[in-house]
Amino acid sequence: MTRIIITIILLVQFVVTITSAQSNTRNERTGQQNGPYSTESHVDRLNSTIFEQWANGNFSDSVIHEARQVLEIAREVEYKMGEADALTNLVRLSLLQYESSISLEYALSAIKLYEELGETENTGYNLMQIGVIYYTSQNLEKSQEYYDKAIEVFTSLQNEEKLATLYYLSGLNNTELGNFRVALEQLWNAYRYKEALNNTQGMA
Repeated sequence: MTRIIITIILLVQFVVTITSAQSNTRNERTGQQNGPYSTESHVDRLNSTIFEQWANGNFSDSVIHEARQVLEIAREVEYKMGEADALTNLVRLSLLQYESSISLEYALSAIKLYEELGETENTGYNLMQIGVIYYTSQNLEKSQEYYDKAIEVFTSLQNEEKLATLYYLSGLNNTELGNFRVALEQLWNAYRYKEALNNTQGMA
């Protein structure tokens, strides 16, 4: 249970920077195209509010209900990016409530939309989320399968920060699988990426 909690905390750290940057870029784009009070901008703001609730540790039933409402709005106005972001919020929230089945369903739906939109980084994030979902349900082989897919995505993007987190999670997973040599290699990779980013805290 302790490792599961650590894994979820790492996910919070992993996503805050990327989500904030993507949210700002998306708000700029929708504002330019549709004006500050457009429906798409409204959906983006609602998704950002839900994300902030999650980042602050609020994953109550009321927040999940609000996230589902945002998903419905995005679908009604046929805003695929907003729909995918709403699904990703629901993945995060449901995962914290240990609802593995529904989290997996949301993540797979988000990936499908992000792939259609060419959102490679968001696709990689949800692949990692699926890895965590399987990890929390102790299906370590499936967890590793999705960690490896996410690593492939972020390797192609040359995203060292995300690779550091993924190699760390993968190292923990392989340790539990008994693949100690692989685990050591992946934990070393995590440290190496963190060191390259001048941020080795927590990796010693």
